[in-house]
Amino acid sequence: MVAETGTHSELLARNGLYAALERAQGQRASLEDDLGRQEGEEPA
Repeated sequence: MVAETGTHSELLARNGLYAALERAQGQRASLEDDLGRQEGEEPA
């Protein structure tokens, strides 16, 4: 099922499902970076 169509920029501007997924992935990456630093790993 296709929920939205458009370019990356267009989909982000609509603030719909695609934008929510993009935000969630960014938050996860940030959290993983933070956890890695707490465990003594160097950031990627």
